[in-house]
Amino acid sequence: MTFISILIPFKKGRRFLKDCLESVHEQGLDDFEIILIVNGADEDIDDLVNFPDNIVIKEFDEELGVSKARNEALKVAQGDYVYFIDSDDYWNADFVLRELIDKTLASDADITCFGYREYFDEENTYGKGIDNIALAQCSGEGFDLLEKMFSNGVFISSAC
Repeated sequence: MTFISILIPFKKGRRFLKDCLESVHEQGLDDFEIILIVNGADEDIDDLVNFPDNIVIKEFDEELGVSKARNEALKVAQGDYVYFIDSDDYWNADFVLRELIDKTLASDADITCFGYREYFDEENTYGKGIDNIALAQCSGEGFDLLEKMFSNGVFISSAC
């Protein structure tokens, strides 16, 4: 099996982090780790992170910003692949991470891109959920890969 590191930067939004972590565990994977970067957070999340041994928590008192938090997570990631998910995102019931991994491996892709959908919860709070698994896949390195992604319409910019 392919081991995957799921990287989650967290600053605020405890209720969204709960949904995010639950959606990861609902995937039923055995071969993954969660790396949670607590990024200057002032919310108590201890009760949310009492999962089995597959969660690594790195805490920083100062606010790093989401990009630096992701880089800190990459430093400790052990996976063959990494998956970035923001703490206010979650995987809906139709999303199957194993299917995404299998499609990535079958195509020998270095990067797999897909879409998301936006929603408002019962408190009219904005959020995002993953949608449209594996819209496109590309292989390559550095600027060559980025150029392929742009020219093929694959590049999907982050909301961050």
